[in-house]
Amino acid sequence: MVKMIMHGCNGAMGRTITGLAKEMDGIEIVAGIDVNPVVLSDYPVFASLEECNTEADVIVDFASAKAVDHLLDYCGAHKMPLLIELAITAAFVAFAVYMLYPVLYSDNARSKGVSDGYLSVFPAEATVGEVLDDFFANGKWENYEQDGVTFVHYSGECTSTQTGEKAVVGIYFKLNDDSSFEIDRMTMDGETMNLLRQNITLSEISNSYCNDHGIASSNALDELENALDDALADSSSSVSMAEPESETYTEDTDSDNSAQTATRSDRKVVSTNGMDTYSELSGEISVDVNSYEFGEMPESTKEYYLSYGSDFKTAWLNAMYTDVYEYSGKYSNLDALSRFIEYLKFYDEATYYMEVEGMIQDLHEIWYDFDIETLTEEDAGVYVDRVIQMAEANGAEIQIW
Repeated sequence: MVKMIMHGCNGAMGRTITGLAKEMDGIEIVAGIDVNPVVLSDYPVFASLEECNTEADVIVDFASAKAVDHLLDYCGAHKMPLLIELAITAAFVAFAVYMLYPVLYSDNARSKGVSDGYLSVFPAEATVGEVLDDFFANGKWENYEQDGVTFVHYSGECTSTQTGEKAVVGIYFKLNDDSSFEIDRMTMDGETMNLLRQNITLSEISNSYCNDHGIASSNALDELENALDDALADSSSSVSMAEPESETYTEDTDSDNSAQTATRSDRKVVSTNGMDTYSELSGEISVDVNSYEFGEMPESTKEYYLSYGSDFKTAWLNAMYTDVYEYSGKYSNLDALSRFIEYLKFYDEATYYMEVEGMIQDLHEIWYDFDIETLTEEDAGVYVDRVIQMAEANGAEIQIW
């Protein structure tokens, strides 16, 4: 432990050095000298060096230049090392920054301990910081006070499942009085997520960490999936209120032509050639994709498609498969890939971005593998083949309108 006398301790720089020294290991200010001998810290203050009876290893001077001659005489007589103002400022501050940076600017410090804590929706084997840094790039922590409450903000970059482009996700943690913390809200590119999208994103983050580290799905993930199921159930409930649960249509059968009542489900209708049949819902989807504007799908349209349940996914797959197949032969592979992207965006928005794994996620992975702006027609053909093969592997059927 280096014992130091601060000469000029009550001046601006003296007080600054005093504050820094308190946070540092290996150094202690044992006494101060100042023409105004007021005690402002936890060490005694003397009006002159001659009055000081405290032993020390070094004197650090931030007093007036007029005192330097006397100070030099004193240190020479007492054989005591002396560090004078400008000579020590850079060295001391540099040393202080070196010592204090890990304390003041580490992730744990800036996150108020959140980065080293644990969250129930993340794997129990990993801290919050480990999970987030595994999923996001360029992660940053900061904290701030608002209305007497401390918030910790984490931001990181990832690839958006909505657009396939880079997105910045923000997670705001609220610190509680008992030192626990909870997620207050989440944002993507500055826009606050709804609760459903937030839960889906957390599930993606957790699943990614588990997959990367060979961890089985935890109870926390099960709880998160249950929360998603509840959210979907709530969505279905709202759909049934907005749309009648059943509708009546007339269907010709071998036995009679009587009207039959059925719950809303897809059905086969005769194509224009009078020979083939196709999914009525697939036809509707293909027409809607033609006029689809990303981010502007009405809630009523989403509710309508969700009311078909699993039939919607099947019909969407058939429509996408048919159009990609047709566009690649009739127009070009680049046009087919553009059509594929339109279908993915349409499905994501219609389902509130609920699909985070399985076939839909695999199709997204194909999308992320290419940049359509730089693809050649030949290279585009490779990705078109991958889309068609994946669709066929999942039971897609060509629709003849």
